[in-house]
Amino acid sequence: MLFSPSQLVERPAQRLDLLKGGRDADPRQQTLRAAIDWSYELLMGEEQRVFCALSVFAGGCTFEAAETVVGATPDVLQSLLDKSLVRRREAELGPRYWMLETIRSYAAERLQAREDADGYRRNQAEWTRALAVDRLGLVGPNVERSGTPSELAAVRDDYDNARAALMWSWAAGEHELAVGLGVAWFRFWFGENLFRDAIAWLQDAAPWIDALPAESRLQALMVAGLIAFFVIDDADQAEALWVRALALAEDLERSREAAWIEHRLVGVAWARGDLGAAIEGHTRLLEHYQATGDRGAQAESLHTLGEALRDVGRFDEGEQALREAQAVYAELGARSALANNTHSLADLALDRGDFGTAVSLYRDTMETTATDRARLAAYCLAGIASAFAESGSEERAARLWGAVCAAEQSSGFRMLAAERRRYEAHLDRLEQTAPWNDGRELSLEEAAASIG
Repeated sequence: MLFSPSQLVERPAQRLDLLKGGRDADPRQQTLRAAIDWSYELLMGEEQRVFCALSVFAGGCTFEAAETVVGATPDVLQSLLDKSLVRRREAELGPRYWMLETIRSYAAERLQAREDADGYRRNQAEWTRALAVDRLGLVGPNVERSGTPSELAAVRDDYDNARAALMWSWAAGEHELAVGLGVAWFRFWFGENLFRDAIAWLQDAAPWIDALPAESRLQALMVAGLIAFFVIDDADQAEALWVRALALAEDLERSREAAWIEHRLVGVAWARGDLGAAIEGHTRLLEHYQATGDRGAQAESLHTLGEALRDVGRFDEGEQALREAQAVYAELGARSALANNTHSLADLALDRGDFGTAVSLYRDTMETTATDRARLAAYCLAGIASAFAESGSEERAARLWGAVCAAEQSSGFRMLAAERRRYEAHLDRLEQTAPWNDGRELSLEEAAASIG
């Protein structure tokens, strides 16, 4: 064969013409396109319509999605299955219907010639956004940045559909829809460590956010600030976005969202090293949440207050706040937040010089977390490397640190500068004393397994 399978995949526009039959082949088989043409012409009008419209799904769909987006009926879908134009596979959440990519490319070409093509693509994008909002919820008060394992599993099969919807929305000038897709899928990006997708969305969305209706604009500004702060590590950009969000939340009289944004802005002060302002702000917010009885927000305030107290060397007070946060997170079943809080306790033990406790807590963090895994694992491995370096195991420390640095580059996230400074204080000398570059060949999983 002239082209390998991977080369064929890279040539979607030519795929139908590359696979030609021999001279003695039936005329219908002279090209794959001719074979599909023949099958297509045998379809009834409604079958042709549904066949073309189903091409808007990337990676397949459920029957409910096909019914909602393209108006498929059981009889028509069964007919397409019988003719092998559509396939069915069993998935964890129920059967999914899909096309071979060559057939989907053909169907997409046919759809492009129809007047209703953009209508189906818009339907698919709106359905994809609604799915994420329904299964993941929107970022905001008492909603963790990352989806839970069950939430992520509920939408994972449709992420290819989300990507396709986002690409079409930007290309079609459907900016409000494209921004809304990013807001809806943000918790999936964080839970699955898809940081490059989050960064790309922020870059594309930034010019269009101000044109959105107020409620949509508020959500977009909140999410954009989280990406700027936690993924790009740009405190200035995050602050600018959250200041705009706070003013809008106050205009809309959305007190819970306003308090959530104030919490984020106090975090900006912490990231800049203004720990006095961070402690004052978190103390004030904690008192507010205690008065309102908002347990989830209380836990988050205790968590961030504990981190600020730790960072000024008030270890006993910081540990008390973090332990109180730990109890509330456990009560609420907030698994991802619990893991993050355990990591903060590990950092506190590291700063105290209690390296054995620090390593134990970093290990506990990696065992507890089921989301944000790559990002949080990188922080934990950096902490373990720091403890090893101070305990005389410099070669082991160097390998772990090399793996962390490589993971940052490959996954697209940047460790928060305040956190990196903590670890670099212990690890900077390793470049001269140990072969830390050797660790760059290790994945995070391999690095974790090497700890022993």
